Amino acid sequence: MRHRGLSYLSAAGAAALSLSAYAGAPANPVADRIDVQAERPNVVRYDGQMVVRVFPTTQRQLRGAVRLAESVWTDRVGIGPIDIQITPDKLDALRALGLDVDVVIDDVQKLIDAEWQQIQRADLAAQQAPAHDNRTGTYDATWYQTYHQLADVQQRLYDLAAARPDLASVADIGDGLQDIGGGVHRDILALRVTAPDQPGNLRDDRPVIIWEACQHAREWISPPVAMYLADQLIENYGTDPRVTNLMDRIDFRIIPVCNPDGYSYTWTNQRLWRKNLRGGYGVDLNRNWAYEWGGDGSSGSTSSETYRGSAPFSEPETQALSAYSASFGSRLASAIDYHSYSQLVLWPFGYANNVVDPEPDRTFYDTLCTDMSTEILSTHGQFYDPIQSWVLYPAAGVVDDWWYGTLGIWGMTIELRDTGTYGFELPAGQILPTVEENWPAALLFAERTALPASISASDLPEVVLADTPTPVEVQIVGARETVDPGTATLFTRVGGSGSYASTAMSASGTTYAGSLPAAPCADTVEYYFQVQTTAGSTITFPSGGASSPLVATATEMSFAFDDDMEGGTNGWTVGAPGDTATTGLWELANPQGTEAQPEDDHTGSGTTCWITGASAGSSVGTNDIDGGATTLTSPTMDALTGDGDAYLTLWYWYNNSAGSAPGEDSMPIEISNDNGASWAQVDLITDTSSGWTYREYLVSDYVTPSAQMKVRFVASDLGSGSIVEAGVDDVTLVFRGCAATACPADLDGNGTLNIDDINLFAAAFVGGDLAADLDGNGTLNIDDINLFASAFVAGCP
Repeated sequence: MRHRGLSYLSAAGAAALSLSAYAGAPANPVADRIDVQAERPNVVRYDGQMVVRVFPTTQRQLRGAVRLAESVWTDRVGIGPIDIQITPDKLDALRALGLDVDVVIDDVQKLIDAEWQQIQRADLAAQQAPAHDNRTGTYDATWYQTYHQLADVQQRLYDLAAARPDLASVADIGDGLQDIGGGVHRDILALRVTAPDQPGNLRDDRPVIIWEACQHAREWISPPVAMYLADQLIENYGTDPRVTNLMDRIDFRIIPVCNPDGYSYTWTNQRLWRKNLRGGYGVDLNRNWAYEWGGDGSSGSTSSETYRGSAPFSEPETQALSAYSASFGSRLASAIDYHSYSQLVLWPFGYANNVVDPEPDRTFYDTLCTDMSTEILSTHGQFYDPIQSWVLYPAAGVVDDWWYGTLGIWGMTIELRDTGTYGFELPAGQILPTVEENWPAALLFAERTALPASISASDLPEVVLADTPTPVEVQIVGARETVDPGTATLFTRVGGSGSYASTAMSASGTTYAGSLPAAPCADTVEYYFQVQTTAGSTITFPSGGASSPLVATATEMSFAFDDDMEGGTNGWTVGAPGDTATTGLWELANPQGTEAQPEDDHTGSGTTCWITGASAGSSVGTNDIDGGATTLTSPTMDALTGDGDAYLTLWYWYNNSAGSAPGEDSMPIEISNDNGASWAQVDLITDTSSGWTYREYLVSDYVTPSAQMKVRFVASDLGSGSIVEAGVDDVTLVFRGCAATACPADLDGNGTLNIDDINLFAAAFVGGDLAADLDGNGTLNIDDINLFASAFVAGCP
């Protein structure tokens, strides 16, 4: 999409343009660490100040409102609704301008005090936790239950790189303006995340995507979003086919804090500071980019929060960031700049009113941003409005205009939660839901902007019913190139040997359907998908194709218990000795959606589930669990009557991310094989789930299977301020395995033994087919030959 040959880079930026500058990383971050328990004598307070929403309809009203404001919270200011921070004595003056005034936040300082207290509690809890090496590379949801100062964000980057050096590395790409002592400046760090080199697919040849955050210092929710994207790419590589495919094909660069000086200043001096620290007045970094610099929505006054600086790229931060973007040349495919607040998906241009992007770019952006908004909405029910930037308000000198207008790449801005209830003071309990809802949108953005086309799927089978074809569906979408629908192909083979069979897939819009072939019990079906573009590119999913296909194991299944929670309580009981919860007790009901609990049950055709207080009430904390524990116990189940192994499967909802002290509670899932006389824990749910979450447990891993099985869920609020909600739906006790054959040497299944069975066994054994695995241990050896010979001599009954 390099639709322009425009080029602009400041002299300082051009001087910094050296790939060697990004090749290595210092041994340790240099950010100064803050003791959050210490007094902060220089901190600015906002006691009694409020945030109000006004609706200017003329330039006179707009200028008057801005003059009366202590701070303008709306990022792009123009005719229309804007949020401003004022002292209460200015209310009458605002109304005298003819403005309607809605109070959004009645006391800013109360929110800031509550935020700092939560940070201090989290800090104390971390200090009291057992010492451990946190360089595990394992995703930890508790990291997203509080805000983190610059030093902790930077340390987390180094921890990720140390844990998975095959996938991640840190680079110091430039410095902030402020000298913090001895000529030392705070680093701007970038994390590189991509798969190792592969034959014909070197990481240095892959298209690059940049995700960056925190150009504006007070927008604390943006660094966690960037960090979460890095976390999830690393955590899911090799296990999630969609993530693995992207990591194999794209070189991700993630910059969590673009404004390190300003961000640190919000922790030590002035929570609502927006700019960098130039001259004590600061420059708005996101008005300092060169494309259409100096235009609408920026200011030439140093006292303005949108002060654009003395010249394009006048600031070391924007010099470093622009040089970093430009250093990738034609490899740079796309980029997102994360901000808060307003819940918007914005695309360029935004530098002036009525600037219409050329086709086909305008339609591409419109479709992409709408689809990203849909992905966000599907996670936690939050709507992010997809619009072109200038439609909101013009703003010149911004990074996404520069990416698109100068470098010719797909650039955009996402404004995160919320829509003004808390603004920049978004409670810590909303960090995890915010980062989670932006993850699927980021994956979609990567597929659409950096790949010729994409193949993706959310639910491909790992287990299939034996001797039964299994339907499969994938989404195939053209991105930089156009898909040729007639080339969509499903490749399959049964038994792990021989060549793959190819079958054409049928298309309905972007959904392509096929079917996995029937396979004998215990056999495997290996499969992958492929499509071509009209430009001649071949897209394979998973990217390794036949060398690393998806695998499903064929098994027989029978259900000893299967409850979709739609036919009444069915023997489930609520309550157990020791339960003390006063509200939010388990009930079978149709849940009402809140920030903490689902709007719908899990069953596609159903409406009810077990939920801890179904009514939404007047606020998120009205009907949550309070006062202790509430226990849900199943009826008795028989784990002895089926063939194969008994598995407990279930879907759960758990949310512990809201309130003043999130993350302090958990939900044990326990199993009993003696009708509830004793219990063994099979899981401890601590992480807030992104919607309904599936779990399965092999019963024999925890207890000896019996005819007196029960399962229970203990949800509780035992912490100092959590809002806890839980749900359970679609619980089964299912047997998986292959029934023993009465005549194991009868490989053709015709009821008689003859030379055909000998030939079939020999062919399977030589070909590595597990049909010859008569002892069922997963390997072929002399034991299988002896078992076949003995069975053949014994004959069929």
